[in-house]
Amino acid sequence: MRAKFELLARKSDIEGMGAITRLMQESAPDSEDGFIWEARLSLAKGDYVTANEILDKVLQKNPDSTAALLVKSDILARQNDLEGAINVVARLKKADPDSAEMPFRMGRLLSAKGDLTSAALEYEEALSKEPGSSSVLTELIELELKQGLTDKAEQRLLKILEENPENKTAYYLLGNLYSAKKDLGAAAQAYENGLKLQPDDTSLLIGLAGIREKQQDYEAAIALYEKVLEKQPGNAVSVNNLAALLADNRSDEASLAKAAELSALLERTSHPAFLDTAGWVYYRKGDYDKAVEILKGVVEKAPRVPVFQYHLGMAYYKQGNKAAAKAHLVKATEGDYNYPGVEEARATLDTL
Repeated sequence: MRAKFELLARKSDIEGMGAITRLMQESAPDSEDGFIWEARLSLAKGDYVTANEILDKVLQKNPDSTAALLVKSDILARQNDLEGAINVVARLKKADPDSAEMPFRMGRLLSAKGDLTSAALEYEEALSKEPGSSSVLTELIELELKQGLTDKAEQRLLKILEENPENKTAYYLLGNLYSAKKDLGAAAQAYENGLKLQPDDTSLLIGLAGIREKQQDYEAAIALYEKVLEKQPGNAVSVNNLAALLADNRSDEASLAKAAELSALLERTSHPAFLDTAGWVYYRKGDYDKAVEILKGVVEKAPRVPVFQYHLGMAYYKQGNKAAAKAHLVKATEGDYNYPGVEEARATLDTL
């Protein structure tokens, strides 16, 4: 039944999963698994009342049930009762002092609460108990960067790599850190070192592709995004970035056709950045009416993003609607903006 539950989960068959949890409860009433899984299903659906009712039954039998208390803490966190969730996890942490998961969970809750210093201490504790955990290391480094402790984060990662030169996560995080510092050469080197260990790792490939874009090595970036999509055809970031790069940097029919194929996937989303790319691909293909149709919706959702205003302004310009083009190009250029196309936006505005 556990195996069937997992298969149904992969298919997102919620009804089937629910039926299995109830069957588990009937066939193994002394096991809490079926009840816990049903509670998690209710939590996933946002039905906190049902989830709590199920958990209360479990806790009546076993007040110290770790699984039930963990779901309880998740419910409290979802309801934004951070103090309540923290109290539950503190209880679990005391009951299992050797666990790395409990200080990790506590770190997340304290971070959400805004107590970053205490959160960092919890992550430190979790990492000391499970030094190889990529999840804990990622959260800790991101927290240090949020606190402005860039040098501390860098030294931590370099020390980890000195002790374990095969830590792929450390290379990835170091690449992100150098990218944030605008040290593109060091960032590229970090990602490349990680790819020597895992040549097909999509996070490292995407990180390196982003650096190549910033270095204006667009062909290298295109090749990297294509490699990601060979491994993960539905990777949304790579679909979006590859479509944009093909539309902006190639003019051959095959590349534009590929960009259009990718943009069709982006049109199914509600994400403004993805829809912007789809609209811009239509612009590059000369379908200005379709471009305006999509880009109008993008600007309505995110009016303060200058590059979106630029794209819509140019689509209006090509459509022949100079008044609308001017209105949007003014918004695209009125600040100290720097994005690909800003010079074209200014030059076009000068003609209106």
